[in-house]
Amino acid sequence: MAKRIRLMIVIGILTGTLGASSIATAQTPLQFDCDAPVDQFSTEAQIVALPVTVVGTISALAMASKDYVPSASLAIVSADDKNGVGFQMNAPVDDATEFDVDHIEMERGVLKETPQGRVPSSGAIPFSLSVSKLGDVTVSVGTIVFTAKFAPVARMKVAATCTSSHFKYLGSLSNAEGAAISTTP
Repeated sequence: MAKRIRLMIVIGILTGTLGASSIATAQTPLQFDCDAPVDQFSTEAQIVALPVTVVGTISALAMASKDYVPSASLAIVSADDKNGVGFQMNAPVDDATEFDVDHIEMERGVLKETPQGRVPSSGAIPFSLSVSKLGDVTVSVGTIVFTAKFAPVARMKVAATCTSSHFKYLGSLSNAEGAAISTTP
């Protein structure tokens, strides 16, 4: 239940956090040192146009929780925050040797999480998240790969989030619009 509430909060707070201009770039570096205190979250978001691909690695540096499990997520979300798709890695305990990986999807404000498997929690975990103009979604996290359909809209946001943890995101994203990436502590 706590995980579900946290995801709804994270996806819901993204509206209004972006202040980017409309300068299109081919590849934008993704570097986010996400350090959220116990039972709090941090999000960084970037406006993008479809199609979009985000590739990189996520590394867990520290995890400590009380009510909310340590987690890291990456999602592509509509401007109104009612639709989104991506993945989330959750640590069932603070010293977990593996993360549970879930496919997350928000449709008309209703969150759905589907377990996909587990990946080791140590080292840099490779990921990719792609959404085509037609809404075809491909996700890989470590050795886990899954596909989905998504109702695309003209403008989307890529949001990287962590909760009760310290994660480092490194990589790049295509079709970013704007030089500024906003952060919500």
